[in-house]
This record gives sequence, C-alpha cells and structure tokens, in this order.
Amino acid sequence: MTYRLTLDTYLIVFRGTDDSIIGWKEDFHLTYMKEIPAQKHALRYLKNFFAHHPKQKVILAGHSKGGNLAIYAASQIEQSLQNQITAVYTFDAPGLHKELTQTEGYQRIMDRTKVFIPQGSIIGMMMEIPNNQIIVHSTALGGIAQHDTFSWQIEDKHFVQLDKTNSDSQQVDTTFKEWVATVPDEELQLYFDLFFGTILDAGISSINDLSSFKAIEHIHHLFIQAQSLTQEERETMGRLTQLLIDTRYQAWKNR
Repeated sequence: MTYRLTLDTYLIVFRGTDDSIIGWKEDFHLTYMKEIPAQKHALRYLKNFFAHHPKQKVILAGHSKGGNLAIYAASQIEQSLQNQITAVYTFDAPGLHKELTQTEGYQRIMDRTKVFIPQGSIIGMMMEIPNNQIIVHSTALGGIAQHDTFSWQIEDKHFVQLDKTNSDSQQVDTTFKEWVATVPDEELQLYFDLFFGTILDAGISSINDLSSFKAIEHIHHLFIQAQSLTQEERETMGRLTQLLIDTRYQAWKNR
C-alpha cells in the first residue's frame, strides 16, 4: 500500500504473512531459496512506483514478511533509484539469504535501515538480519506472541527500548541458523514440502483452523494424513526433526 506523506515523499508499506498455510510455507522457502516470488513482486512494485513518480522520495516499511520484502526491494533496486529511498523500517521481519546481504546494494542501504524486534523475537531473528537491531519491550509472553506489534510498548510517541534480546530468543536464533546450515538445501525443501503438504492435505488451510471449534477434527485428519507418508518420507521427517530438537538442546546447554 502506498501513502503520500508530503508533496515529494511517499510511504510504501508491504503486507506481511496472513494466517494461511500457503503463506507460511512460502516464508520457510527463505531457508533454502535465495529469492522467493513475493520478493521479486515487491521489487517490481517499487520499480513501477518510480516509473510513475520519477523524482519522488520514498520510505519503505513492513511487518514480518512485509519487512523482508521492504529490505529486499530496497537493496536490489538499481543505485540511481535506491538513492531516492530515504529510509527502510522493518518490524520483527526475517532477514535475507546470506548471499543477498553481501551485495553492494544491501550494504549501501544499511545506514538508512532501522530494524525493530521485540526482546523475545523468533520470526525477526530468522536468516541474516542487520546488526543494528532496536530491541522493543513487549508485554506478551513468548516470542511468537511478541510478534504481534500491539504488545509493543510506547511512551511519548516512541517505542520503549531494551538493551538486548532475551535468552530464549538468542537460543532459538542459534538453533535455527545451525540447523539450516547443517541440512542441505534439497532436504530442507523436502522437509517443508512434506510438513506443510501434510497439513494442507488434512484440510487445514489456515492457522485459525487449529483454534476453531473444528480444531480436534482437523488434528485428527492431520494424524491420518501423516500415516499416508511413505517410509522414506517418514524417515526424513523424523531424522530432521530429531536433529532440530538436538540442536535446540545443545543451544540451551551452551547458554
């Protein structure tokens, strides 16, 4: 969505993931894909904006995957247009593929980028994120609940800031990055295809389905669908899940 703030400055806000299983599946594609379709679409949107507003300044922003799309578009657009981007704001957004963070465009936009994450961030610690995070105090319990920005505290029109993320956030960050680094890309793709495919085949199309009055029925169908996996698929799921658990335990042990 695009807003006109002043005569010469616009704000483009990219939407984050909704509660659809398909949306969450694409988010996890970030673990093994350099670029995902949504990122390329965001870049096209930004280029199209500049084609119609060639002399205007723009601020980019987004929450969750929306923030990921904002930093991707800002870092991958040509330098002449990138110079018209005055700031990028991301809110508990996953980072980019490591290879993208090493590009000149990414390095150029860093001094105009502000990264906000809650103290228990999980989503906002995924992938490679800038080092200059601003830690915001959230009153929610648990990192997933803190992803909801309505729990972020504000005083005098500014976020209440903390010095660092908490131990749980740091351990989850270590766990996920080490697990992703250990598992080959083709196995990560197979794992998430099987994981989300099983959920979709069970008739679960959104996160909300698991909290609806039909939740027990959906979970029952999920278990039935899991039984239809081949022996090889079950072995892959079990092995990689166990590796993830072991990695999480090691991160806790080394805290």
